[in-house]
Amino acid sequence: MIGMEINFLAGKYHATPWGKSCNEGIPEWPPSPWRILRALTAIWMQTMPEITRAEMMRLLTPLTALPCYVLPPTSVGHSRHYMPIVEGSQYGSGLVIDAFVAIDRATPLQVIWPNVNYTPADLEILSKLVGNVTYLGRADSWTQCRIISDLSQPAVNCVPLSVGSLPLFARRTEHLRLLTLFGVQGDTLIDVLLLQTGINRGANKSIDPPHARWVTYLRSTDTQKTLPVRDRRDKPLDYVAACFALDRVPLPSVLETLRVGEQTRIAVMGLFGRLFEGRISVTLSGRVDGQPAKGHRHAFYLPVDTDGDGYLDHIVVYSPAGFTVQELLAFETLNEIPWGVHDHDGSKTQQRLRLMLLGLYKMGDLTANLPQLFGPSRRWRSATPLVLTRHPKCYRDGRLKCHANGEQIDGPEDQIRKEWNKHYADRHEWANLVSIKCSSTIMARPDHPVRCLSFKTIRQRGKGHSAGLSYSLTLEFDNPVSGPLAFGYGNHYGLGMFVPDLG
Repeated sequence: MIGMEINFLAGKYHATPWGKSCNEGIPEWPPSPWRILRALTAIWMQTMPEITRAEMMRLLTPLTALPCYVLPPTSVGHSRHYMPIVEGSQYGSGLVIDAFVAIDRATPLQVIWPNVNYTPADLEILSKLVGNVTYLGRADSWTQCRIISDLSQPAVNCVPLSVGSLPLFARRTEHLRLLTLFGVQGDTLIDVLLLQTGINRGANKSIDPPHARWVTYLRSTDTQKTLPVRDRRDKPLDYVAACFALDRVPLPSVLETLRVGEQTRIAVMGLFGRLFEGRISVTLSGRVDGQPAKGHRHAFYLPVDTDGDGYLDHIVVYSPAGFTVQELLAFETLNEIPWGVHDHDGSKTQQRLRLMLLGLYKMGDLTANLPQLFGPSRRWRSATPLVLTRHPKCYRDGRLKCHANGEQIDGPEDQIRKEWNKHYADRHEWANLVSIKCSSTIMARPDHPVRCLSFKTIRQRGKGHSAGLSYSLTLEFDNPVSGPLAFGYGNHYGLGMFVPDLG
């Protein structure tokens, strides 16, 4: 008794039964004896030409006997693809169904030849040959194969009908037909296995290969598992951030942060709607039934200057709630955003800012991969102005209305503390905001302060509550905290954004 063990490394087996169309959606399972013999012959020609034709016939002839199978638990699935069709000047597309068998990577398929034995020398050659089989069926059905000879009583669950039912079989069985070779020996065996399908169907006018025979097998249905369908398209995954690189000459100035963030939101929302029948993502839009979402759990569009040269080179889309599969698909599709109109001699052309998706990140990956935005740090400074959402309070005679700690009511320090306590403090229970320093300039690049009034601070779309006053601040905590930190008006589009102050 000898056997062949096949591990499907990708957990899938793609193969269409002989005589069937791929669009019938019927995968071949288990692999037919004909397919296994053809695979061994092809591997011999490609990887081991030192084996003579006589040796190959001696190895393959015993394997023309009908094998039995030990089938692992499987389920059947398929995917659909629209392939381009070009006929002359006409372009179209055709639907192709890719059916496959899903298999546990850790559970191999075993093909058993009960009455076959080899000499030690032939067994060594056959082991090398089988070990070179890297795929079976379609080329993406990756395999790792080996010969097994230490078989005692394998729990076979798929046998030729002529063998009859076995005690080890489950109660539920079904019939299937597999293509095998019959009545072929000597040089004819190699010639038949090397015969090209096109020649067989063209010159021989035959669908089935010569010397082929369809054999009915009895297969246990206990190995066929119907896996529960888990539709996670609308459920958040573990990915909370997507990072894009910006590509344009020249790159946008940091003064255009709000515009880049807002245009990115418009572009990704438009892609999401076109991909999914006009639907609106709550996470991407920040709108629930037409009203602003509460709790700041929706997406932040945060343009970043990572090299400190005063020009934006990346944008990070971040949501603490996580993104769904559909939202991630919109990110993968996003490759540009509108960026103004160029007027040259009266000819106007739409300019584009190109985006390239660099990666998707989980919560634990942020500080290691994007420290310029996520820290952690004890000191944080303004990268863009904080635009107040409420007017600072004063008495009628001009005196400031202040809290007991001396901070003006609804002043920049007061609004920062309120937003920190409302939206961030629960995620940083170990850290307290101990110091807030206010100024009117932001360090766009080293030794180059820029006035807050130079930044664009009015959104092109949407309303929001803006007092029209902008400030630069430095925040200090008693323990390091992780970002992103963004406060005030337009904070979901890059305004009021803080970065770690490493100086």
